Amino acid sequence: FLELFETGIVILAPPRGSDVEVADDDQHAPPPPTVSEGKQRDSSIGFFKRMFHIRGANEKLTRTHEVPCKCSSLNSTDAFVIQVSPSRFYIWYGALCSVNERKRAARTAVHICTNLT
Repeated sequence: FLELFETGIVILAPPRGSDVEVADDDQHAPPPPTVSEGKQRDSSIGFFKRMFHIRGANEKLTRTHEVPCKCSSLNSTDAFVIQVSPSRFYIWYGALCSVNERKRAARTAVHICTNLT
């Protein structure tokens, strides 16, 4: 199924303040972030910082999930894209992340910038 999407699928967290709940059987989905724990707001422009977790075993099975934008979301085995403004991104590579995760992180940053901001 994932092979149908050239740029991959980016799974976003529910919008801030929404009543969307994560199903109990989906253990990989992050809980909805709150202003204090998930998205840090830049009050000058009304933008919330976002973090995307990229993980996967190979190029076809690499997945991207939005996670709370905080240090405890990081790990050393995966790659992360951190969006600090509508046009500024940082890519963080864990020491043990794969080449496929590195490639997908770069593509994800471009995809988010062009399609999701």
